[in-house]
Amino acid sequence: MRILDPPPAEVKTVLASLTAALDRPAGGGGVPAKDAADVLIATWNIRELGGFTDKWVSGPGDSPTRDVRSLLFIATMLERFDLIAIQELQEDASALQQILTWLNRDYPARWRIVVSDVTRGDAGGGERLGYLFDSSRIDLDGLVGEIVLDNEEVHISEDRIVRQFARTPYAVSFRPVTGPRWSGTVLSQVSQVEAWVRCRGTSGTKRWNRPSGPAHPAPEPHVAPAV
Repeated sequence: MRILDPPPAEVKTVLASLTAALDRPAGGGGVPAKDAADVLIATWNIRELGGFTDKWVSGPGDSPTRDVRSLLFIATMLERFDLIAIQELQEDASALQQILTWLNRDYPARWRIVVSDVTRGDAGGGERLGYLFDSSRIDLDGLVGEIVLDNEEVHISEDRIVRQFARTPYAVSFRPVTGPRWSGTVLSQVSQVEAWVRCRGTSGTKRWNRPSGPAHPAPEPHVAPAV
């Protein structure tokens, strides 16, 4: 993989400057160091992250203009966090695969990603949503789903549902690998989604089918520091 090859001197120079900026104190624009007490969460709309030009530095006639240098810089920033919600992932996942290759260069499968279906149609733009996470720090907690309003299931009148989301919201729950769960139980999260639909619908909304068994109170959420 080219992204694992030694970069050219000019790329090394910029990479060193980027690393120095990320190493600054949080108050100075840097990213806090990872520790057991906090989960570092980020969200990043990486414009049209799909294909790439297989060169360290793309030229004037190359398409797409995003090159291996850009992917290396993106991966270097992503690595500083535990969980990143990424928007504008494209159906072409070749650039994402390069980024994952670099993130997993020392420990295979440490960095993982869960993604939504591709949104079809002009409004959807052929995009995906994804959650990239460091599995040595956090893991999936059992809830992964896309929010689609079904008027037959939740008894929302047709005049209340003008249209579906152009880009379907994507919900995923996570938990720390060690320590108390900070995301709450899956049941409580489903209840929160149901409550939202209820307030948007009519008073006659029926209950969704949910897991059987007693509901357990969710622990106080752990609030990550500002990043």
